[in-house]
Amino acid sequence: MQIFLSVLSLLLIAREAIAFQQPHSSFVRKTHLLAGFGNKSAGMGMGKTAKKKGGEKKSTSNKKKIQLQEKILKEYGGNIAKGTEQRVQKAISELSPSMQQTLDLYKKVTKWDAYMDSIKDNVMQQANIPQRDIEGAKRAKAQLEAMLAENNIAENDLHNIFQKTTWDASADAKAMNAMIGKMPDHTEERVDKACSIIAEVVKAKGRKFGKCLDCGCGHGSIIPNFINAGIYANQITGIDLSTEMIRNAKSMYRGVEFEATDFLQYNPEKKFDGIMFCSALHDLPDMKGSLVKAASLLNEGGKLVILHAQGAENVAGQHKANPVMVKRLLPETEELEELAKELELEVDIKPAKAGSEQDKNEGYLAVLVRK
Repeated sequence: MQIFLSVLSLLLIAREAIAFQQPHSSFVRKTHLLAGFGNKSAGMGMGKTAKKKGGEKKSTSNKKKIQLQEKILKEYGGNIAKGTEQRVQKAISELSPSMQQTLDLYKKVTKWDAYMDSIKDNVMQQANIPQRDIEGAKRAKAQLEAMLAENNIAENDLHNIFQKTTWDASADAKAMNAMIGKMPDHTEERVDKACSIIAEVVKAKGRKFGKCLDCGCGHGSIIPNFINAGIYANQITGIDLSTEMIRNAKSMYRGVEFEATDFLQYNPEKKFDGIMFCSALHDLPDMKGSLVKAASLLNEGGKLVILHAQGAENVAGQHKANPVMVKRLLPETEELEELAKELELEVDIKPAKAGSEQDKNEGYLAVLVRK
C-alpha cells in the first residue's frame, strides 16, 4: 500500500525537541529507551539545561547516545524512514477492508478539494480541468459519504486515523531524536517565549492551583521549556492523540499528567489557566472547533497560546504538500479577532502573516486572553 508515502515526508519537518534536567524536585526525567544503558535519568540533550541545587547534571555520554541510536535503528529494521512506513502500512492493513477503502476515498477527496481551493481565483485553470476529472471527484465524494454512513464515522475520524497511525509509527524514533539531538537556538527562543507567557498566568495562581495544558504534546518535547519557565511538573497536563507518543512522554517525564485522547472529546474535571498549541493546531481535524474547545477550558484571565516556531509559511508548505495530514493554514489575525469576539476572548498578541519578514524572523505566535 502506497497511500502513506507522502504522509511520511512530513515526519522530516515535524517539531524538533531536546530534553533537559529538572529545576524542581518534583520533576524527574527518565525513559524506557535508556533501559540497559546505565543511568536512565541522565539527559542526552545538548542545549540549555535546567539547573538543580549544586549545579548541572552531566549529560549522557556520546557512547550511550550511539547505543541508543543503534537500539532504535534496530527496532526500525535498520532504516527509520522505511521502518516508519512499514509500521504505518501494518496499522492500516489491520483495519477492515471497508475502512481501508474509506480512507483511500477520503484521501482522494481531500486532495481534490485542496487543489480546487488553491485555484479558486484562477478562472483559466478551472476552465482547463477535464470534465472526466470533475465527474470522477463527484463520484468519489458520493462514495465517501456512503462509506461514512456505512461505517458510522465522520471525516474527522478519518483524519485522526491518518494522524494517529503516522505519529504512533514514528514515536520511538522521535523520542530518541529529542534525547540525543539539539533544538535550534532560534526555535528554542521562540518556544521559551511562548512558555513564559503560559508560566506568567500559571504562576499567578500559585503552585497548588495554577494549571496548564499542552495540547498535542507528542512525547513531551516542550515540557522542559515549561519547567525552565518556572512551572512545576504537577501543574502540567499533556494530551495527544497518539498512544505511542504518550507512552514515551510518560516514560520520560515523571510528575506530569499525560493522557492519550482526542482533544475535541477531552473533558477534564478542571479548567486551565494556560493552554498551549505548540506546532500542533494545524494537525487537528477541525481548527476552529479546536479553538472553541480550548476557549471552553480556559479560566478567567487565562491565556491561549498558539505557536509554530517555524512560522505560518512552514505550515502552508505542509498543507500544500499533504492536505490529508494538514487540512488548512494557520488562522490570520482577522480570523482570530472574529473568533475571539465570538468566544469572549481578546487577541493579546497578533500572529505574523505567512511569508512576511516577521513570520520568517519570529515564527507564528498568537495569544488570546479570557478577560
